Amino acid sequence: MRLTDFWWLFAGVSLNAGAQLGLKAATRSTGRIDSGASNLWQAGQQLAVTPAFWLALAAYGVSVAVWTVGLSRVPVSQAYPVLSLGYVLTALNGNWQSDLNIAAVSTGPLTIDFDMYELTNSTTEWGACSLRAPGSAFPVAGATEFGFLRRRNGGVQVFQNGNVSGTASWDTANFALAPHWTLIFTDTAGTGSAFNGNGSKVTMINGTLWTNTLTLAQLKRSGLKLGFNASVDKGPWTWAVALVHGFGKINSSRDTGFGIASADYNAHLDGALTELSYYWSLEQNRIVPKAAFEYVRATTGSLQEFGGLDPVAASSATAERARLLIGAEIGRYWIFDRKIFDLSAYGKFVDNVAQNFNSVTVSLGAESITVQGVGESRYGADAGASASLSLSNTARLYLNYDGKFRAAMQSHQGTAGVELKW
Repeated sequence: MRLTDFWWLFAGVSLNAGAQLGLKAATRSTGRIDSGASNLWQAGQQLAVTPAFWLALAAYGVSVAVWTVGLSRVPVSQAYPVLSLGYVLTALNGNWQSDLNIAAVSTGPLTIDFDMYELTNSTTEWGACSLRAPGSAFPVAGATEFGFLRRRNGGVQVFQNGNVSGTASWDTANFALAPHWTLIFTDTAGTGSAFNGNGSKVTMINGTLWTNTLTLAQLKRSGLKLGFNASVDKGPWTWAVALVHGFGKINSSRDTGFGIASADYNAHLDGALTELSYYWSLEQNRIVPKAAFEYVRATTGSLQEFGGLDPVAASSATAERARLLIGAEIGRYWIFDRKIFDLSAYGKFVDNVAQNFNSVTVSLGAESITVQGVGESRYGADAGASASLSLSNTARLYLNYDGKFRAAMQSHQGTAGVELKW
């Protein structure tokens, strides 16, 4: 099977998995659908006005077309096994889209149940669960956060404050082999919320084989995301999946000249990303083609200011986007005087296959104005470059550039920094 043939098949599988995710998101508007003609009719009417439902159906249609192209290039015996990637994506996304409201359920003990399955008995294949601030579902958690990683060979790691918690004996082969996990987060007393300021601890249960309770640094409540992350390496191939759920409470204040106008509102973010890459190297050079599918849905609650002169109000807002990214990274490194200098650049073609931004109404007294949300152009490109100088195992200098190029806008960002490890 040629690489281009695989990309066609993988794109079809990813679109099909995205359709499953969209259907699950659409059922948020209906809740559980019970049998009976009246219940089905009511649910059908609700789904008919739900954008995620139509996006999911569109994804199904496109996935059939893309899969047909891929199937025309390879025998069925080679194409059919690729569907197994869709089973994994759909299972992860189906479990994720449970409409879990962490802020509500964390008024007491919080229990998270999940299963982890990997392909081969290897330390390079793992699954992870995290409670982290916005930005990453990766399990290496910082202060007031939590990260959990389970390797295919049975090793386990728990992360807080950027370091591994627990004992080194956990990260050994055959330590915890059962696929089912239960994580129970409570306060120090074991009866209240782990996020209420009365201490935090977690009880980890692996099937019926292993149970351990670990005292944690105090977990924060505001802005934490529940995320699942996985990585599979097979020779030069790497397939990664990340799922993220974020929630937060935003407080605002505005000096009107005649007092402070203040308001607070809630925000939620759900996201899923899958990426497949192939690492090709020749001496000190590398080329890494990549393909990815991304889905993001963000919502903010309505806003009502109080106090000050002329307080304003604004309606709630919802934004959804699904996109495909296809590109490659090229790079080369040099070793001199026990130091490593690395240069790399990347380029990605971006196709925003679906975007939905609702309008927002802003009111001031009897006057109001409605503003329609604006998305990106359908097609665009991302490009960037980076330079890194590793001075030792614990010190690194780096310089990054990232650019986004769309039909109606461009953005450019540069970062320079020093990384220290201890």
